[in-house]
Amino acid sequence: MNIDKGEFRKFLKKTITKAQHCQRNWDLSKQIPQEDLDVIIAAATECPSKQNLDFYSLLVIQNQEIQQKIYENTWTRPGEKIGRYNPQVLANVLLVFLPKEPTDNTRNREVRNNQKDILKDDRHQAVGVAAGFVNVVSQSLGYSTGCNKCFNKKAIREILNVDSDPVLMMGIGFKDESRNRRMEHVEDTKVQSFPKLPIQVEYITE
Repeated sequence: MNIDKGEFRKFLKKTITKAQHCQRNWDLSKQIPQEDLDVIIAAATECPSKQNLDFYSLLVIQNQEIQQKIYENTWTRPGEKIGRYNPQVLANVLLVFLPKEPTDNTRNREVRNNQKDILKDDRHQAVGVAAGFVNVVSQSLGYSTGCNKCFNKKAIREILNVDSDPVLMMGIGFKDESRNRRMEHVEDTKVQSFPKLPIQVEYITE
């Protein structure tokens, strides 16, 4: 396949910048085709991790009744009157990354010795890489995304019938074209946005 590299670079840069933006509302009249969802799931599960270990498992939720229950347990300021819910979990598809012990305990010293702190770091790095892959791949396919880590852990475990706290939730889907991306899906109030701070880059060539 012949690709104009210059145009492809422009596409990638635009996609990466767009992927910074958390989508807060969704067009639930549409459904992500299974062919696209398969690619997104591949991004989440076939991306690199330390020694290619399986530090997490993945729930793929396409059930708005369950997602509504999750949404009702994403209050950003527990115990306070001020705060808001996180509507990115109401997306057409919600990915939930769950922690797990790697299946193969022979190829990694930290796994063999059950070094919890190191394993936790490795797991969060693995989920971060996976979320980055999912974000860019989903955006490249024309979807919007939004991650969430604010939730009532006990309630979410009960809703999902799991034994461990999710590491990350990630909504993927069709944005509501009739509203600004920051307008809350249910409450229709504008969610605060933060500009991307510049990351220092230094080249070392010698």
